[in-house]
Amino acid sequence: MLKNFFVVAWRQFYRNLFYSSINLLGFAIGLAVCLIISFYVYDELSFDHHFQDKHQIYRLLTVDNTASASGRVYAITSGLLSEAAVNEIPEVLYATRLGGGGQFPLRLADIDSTADPEAVVQLRILTADSFFFDVFTMNWIYGDPTTALRRPGSYIITESKSREIFGDINPVGKPAVTPGNPDGHIAGVIKDQPVNSHLQFDVITPLIINEQLEVWWRSWDNIAGSAYFKLVEGADPREVEEKLEKIGHSNGFAKVFMPRLQALLDIHLGSADFKYDFTNFSKNDRVRIYALALVAILVLLIATVNFINLSTARAAKRAREVGMRKVVGADRVQVAWQFLGESILITLVAMFIAMIAAEIALPALSPHVGKNLSVGFLHRPLLSLALFGGAALVGLLSGAYPALVLSGFRPIVVLKGDFRFGRQGVLLRQFLVVGQFAITIGLILVVLSVMAQIRYLRNVDMGYTRAQVYAIPTFNQVVGPHRDAFADKLLTLPGVESLGSSFQLPTFGGDMLRIECVPEGMDRETQAIMFKQAVIDQDFFPTLQGEISAGRNFSNDFSADTTDGILINETAARTMGWDDPIGKRLDLIQVDTSVDPKRVIGVFKDIHFGNARQAEEPMLMLYNTERCGWLVVRIRGGMIPETVQQIEESFHEMFPDLEQFNGNFLDDYFNFQFQGDRQFATAMSVFTGLAILIACLGLFGLAAYAVQQRRREIAIRKTLGAGESRLVSMLAFDFVKWVLLANLIAWPVGYYAVQKWLEAFIYRMPFSPWPYLLSGVGAMVIAMLTVLIQSIRASRTSPAMVLRRDS
Repeated sequence: MLKNFFVVAWRQFYRNLFYSSINLLGFAIGLAVCLIISFYVYDELSFDHHFQDKHQIYRLLTVDNTASASGRVYAITSGLLSEAAVNEIPEVLYATRLGGGGQFPLRLADIDSTADPEAVVQLRILTADSFFFDVFTMNWIYGDPTTALRRPGSYIITESKSREIFGDINPVGKPAVTPGNPDGHIAGVIKDQPVNSHLQFDVITPLIINEQLEVWWRSWDNIAGSAYFKLVEGADPREVEEKLEKIGHSNGFAKVFMPRLQALLDIHLGSADFKYDFTNFSKNDRVRIYALALVAILVLLIATVNFINLSTARAAKRAREVGMRKVVGADRVQVAWQFLGESILITLVAMFIAMIAAEIALPALSPHVGKNLSVGFLHRPLLSLALFGGAALVGLLSGAYPALVLSGFRPIVVLKGDFRFGRQGVLLRQFLVVGQFAITIGLILVVLSVMAQIRYLRNVDMGYTRAQVYAIPTFNQVVGPHRDAFADKLLTLPGVESLGSSFQLPTFGGDMLRIECVPEGMDRETQAIMFKQAVIDQDFFPTLQGEISAGRNFSNDFSADTTDGILINETAARTMGWDDPIGKRLDLIQVDTSVDPKRVIGVFKDIHFGNARQAEEPMLMLYNTERCGWLVVRIRGGMIPETVQQIEESFHEMFPDLEQFNGNFLDDYFNFQFQGDRQFATAMSVFTGLAILIACLGLFGLAAYAVQQRRREIAIRKTLGAGESRLVSMLAFDFVKWVLLANLIAWPVGYYAVQKWLEAFIYRMPFSPWPYLLSGVGAMVIAMLTVLIQSIRASRTSPAMVLRRDS
């Protein structure tokens, strides 16, 4: 019985090799796409699941409800608030505070005198207090977690870096001299964090609150670092938030700030728009992940539709076979299982091909998504079995309708040659063609819209001119003291049009320093406003071609500018209700709570220091050349390549001991913020292209079958004088009209999806019909080309040959 099933299945596959191959290839491509996206989505959704007590760990956030912030969320909090929570809230078991991360170089010569004196290992650093390992359980190899973070100069290093630096020995107690820490030593070795952890580091150092840090960590007024809680099992985080509000606001925590808890498992995908999110490594956007998951489902749906279409279309070809089976005693159930079995067999083979394709494709895709997506099916037999089980289920579901249709043929009608395919089967195929092309058109529309939005953002007016501006960092301890001399040298270059400096570039403004300000005549408790704060020199605005709309720019001719003067943006003036801001006082509240009064000397047109997803905020600029670590150089048109080369040569001439020069164009820094969107658009483009291929395979197969079914009609029409163009248009229109209908379905659905995605942007492209027209026309051209191949071939076939063969 089983042997007969395989023999029949193989014969059918081989006899109809063309259609069977289309079915198999379409399923394999669809399953491969689904696998690739699924592994990526699963990896993103599995972030931080490795931590013990993961459902009890929360991060403390701060919601800014000032008039200018409108619910902005900061991933930092008050150091005293987290301390008080442990002592005053029973639901909080442990609390830990984390400081800023970053990197530092570790010279191997400071550890081993025999090492190459030039050898340096770059280490990612995380600063944490002594309760870190009470909240986050780590796998320790050497050292004592209860004491490791209690001594200044202690370093807890990961296993991989320990092996790289010390080899296979136990390094606890070994020296680790770093900048600012001449007495550093290794206090422990822990296992590396999995790549799907939002906390990534090579070294953990103790957070020591000294006199310099007191103002940040021992103040209710300032929010500075990250804090994490471990709650008792079953605790309600909403109740903890209410208690945090009462404790904070009764102790001086700003009433406009509201503490909120974020579940550990929500940090990676739920923090896309959070500010000061320093410890959240490689965070992503939940919308993108869900969108890709939806694409995987849609591509698999298209592949399944193709299978059903081709199987039902070929049903008539096997009508006599079904009739003979029933005549010799086979009942409907046996016939149905024969065809269901063939369907399942095809999907199992398709899954095998898809797994091979995914295994090859995933490593190639890894660099583009920033993670290792290699699966290794041979080493994960349970996963492979689950995938084959899933493929069998897909085959069962997709083959159910064709099996029911085929098994329902009446033997006496079929064997007499009077079999006609029901109108319902034809309507189903037409419905499925419309459905799969509606999905394809929708995907094309989304891809075109995402790309159009990125192009729009790259060209939108941000209040300054980025083109031809070259930015050079001078924070290096060697360069910094000679910054002015280096700037003077650059100004002598013929290609340098102007040069200014600032503490921060406009493109890096998402997490720039904010300061509490009290406008003249207003009350601090209820009317204070959080301002973005920038530091510039007098040449910053001319170089970036920013516009002073009222008052004047900073100037060396006015010595008071460095101590008393500030510039504010137009948004700040509107927020404070100042029609004439010049000369108005603005009190800046410093971190030690002291008040620094300033006078407005000018108002500048809004310069968007944040990314394109952020609304413009009140902003002030101070004049302090000593704090400016960036040089911004405007290069004359037509002299860009040679001037950039001269700038680099001047740098190495002044600083011969520094090998690395990190200058870059402001446009490149600006465009970096769209990297995630570009990756998303690229992924959508690739998978949409595969979806189009699958849809075309199905349409090609259906067109070929339709032509074959109408070959006698075509031959007769041609004999009666119908021209080739007439025949081709007749055959093509039968399919193209359904693609036209698919456009009418896809456009409104695609419009809704695009508008929901655009809600995340402050700067949104205006509505344009072009993505809709291009997606519709593109799908139409693809469908026409697919059908025309078969139509032209049929119209050129000799009528006599067809009629002789079918007579």
